[in-house]
Amino acid sequence: MTILENISLGQYTTFKVGGNARYFCAVKSVGELKGALAFARAQNVPHFVLGGGSNVVVSDEGFAGLIIKMEIDGISRVVENSDILVTAWAGENWDELVAKTIEWVSS
Repeated sequence: MTILENISLGQYTTFKVGGNARYFCAVKSVGELKGALAFARAQNVPHFVLGGGSNVVVSDEGFAGLIIKMEIDGISRVVENSDILVTAWAGENWDELVAKTIEWVSS
């Protein structure tokens, strides 16, 4: 995991607008997520966890803390009788999650 500084957030949202993040990192594991949170605490800055960026509008003023881009992916299921519990990491692609869920329900 690499902590970057002054990264434009517009490239990470579907609206393609917004200012810079003071700090930015992409995490691909729980260990990296813990490291990012520890960094934010050590720097005494707020943090924001960003998924795919489709439900986020970023101010032109940006964000004065750490943006943590969630790239941990994975989908699992537990079947009990006729119930299916689907669990997905925050970095999972929405369309792929829906397709996999439909596949499981249909089989």
